[in-house]
Amino acid sequence: MPYDFRSFIKLLEEENKLVRVKREVDPKYELGAVLWRAEEQGKAVFFEKVKGKNIPVVGGLYQQIGRLGLALGFKEEEFGYKDFFELVNSAISKPTPPTEVGSGPVKEVVETGDDVDLEKLPVPTFFESDGGPYITAGVSIAKNPETNVLNLGVYRTQVHGKKEITVYGSAISNLGNIYKNIEEKGYESMDLAVAIGVDPVILASAVSKAPPNLSEFDVAGSLNGEPIKVVKGETVELTIPSNTEIVLEGKVNVKNKVSEGPIGEFSGYYGSSTSSIITITAVCHRENPWFQTILGGPAKEHYALINIINTMLNQTILEGLKSKFESVKDANLVWAPSTGTMLKLVISMDKKNEREPREVIKTAFNLSAGLLPVNAFVKQIIVVDEDVDIRNPEDVEWATFSRLPDRSRMVIIPNVAAWRFECVTKPNGTSVRIGMDVTKPLKDREKFKRAKIPRLEKIKLEDYTS
Repeated sequence: MPYDFRSFIKLLEEENKLVRVKREVDPKYELGAVLWRAEEQGKAVFFEKVKGKNIPVVGGLYQQIGRLGLALGFKEEEFGYKDFFELVNSAISKPTPPTEVGSGPVKEVVETGDDVDLEKLPVPTFFESDGGPYITAGVSIAKNPETNVLNLGVYRTQVHGKKEITVYGSAISNLGNIYKNIEEKGYESMDLAVAIGVDPVILASAVSKAPPNLSEFDVAGSLNGEPIKVVKGETVELTIPSNTEIVLEGKVNVKNKVSEGPIGEFSGYYGSSTSSIITITAVCHRENPWFQTILGGPAKEHYALINIINTMLNQTILEGLKSKFESVKDANLVWAPSTGTMLKLVISMDKKNEREPREVIKTAFNLSAGLLPVNAFVKQIIVVDEDVDIRNPEDVEWATFSRLPDRSRMVIIPNVAAWRFECVTKPNGTSVRIGMDVTKPLKDREKFKRAKIPRLEKIKLEDYTS
């Protein structure tokens, strides 16, 4: 069975995967720096004393997908993105709606009116040019005006004062579409809640993006094995998870947009935007709550969660290519700190002629992946033979250095419209795309036969030393 928020933290501590920091830390920069060092050792952190605050902070819980698998009740070392993808798809196919209850831990303390003060919360500021403190592990809850279904998602949330926040929903996000629809329908405000410190099944569902006609609450219930218990909001027409540590309830002023950011993003650069002001009308929390945070920027936990989305994009792209090319065997969409502001796609195939890899490259760039074309966010596509491990960066690099004879095997596509994260675009918002065919020449395959030790995959050193 899956763990809840607190029991999972207890499990990590028992298994020596979490460290406690008893020394007081400053939420501005210092807390983030300690989290970064802890990530280097694969450790989550529980900060017992945060300067100027009375609420402890926990971070680094899900630094790899296996850790999220552990929280969902699986063996960490045996759980990968494919397993998560299949698990969520199964949950989507048999949703379990939530059960509304009268009260829960999140309602132990309810603050409204003059008692609302977000500055009591230990919200970190991570990077030196960040525009302010950011809630990074908050699950936003909003109602889709087209379907009347509750949408859950993890969106960056900037604190602008004692009673104001912004929750940024990009143009390609579900929340961004909800904002847009509300504005187009002429509404001036909408209800929104931000749940901080949710059970793992809720966080997993929130980052997995259910179809528009299905609430992530229903997906979470299926992952949980029983319905998620929810309670009515105090000041909003929304339901919130009853077991959550802290919930912020607020009203989105759709027409009152302010600058949001800058904030250190996954790319390693800063990003900023505009977003509607949200006035907080109530803060509900446990008697002694714990505040969860996720280290932003190019950090391990951030990328572990980002790559849940990446896995789904990868599947969409692979299915699109296989529908057009029988020779395509697999694809690996790489979204990692090493790719900076863009992504890389590696495709393995058993080509039938020398033209086919370049045809695959051009087709892949022109595929659609959700709300964006592939060429908007993929900078480079590399096509390899099946003897190259597309999930091993060193193996892919070996192929590019040893199997690229000349420019004829390259595809250069200039002036492609990029998404907002790419910093090197020209004034018109475009940049170059690069494709590389590093497959073996058909007429000379034997020359490119790789050196291989027979039966190596069956040999284990412990069998010879024990």
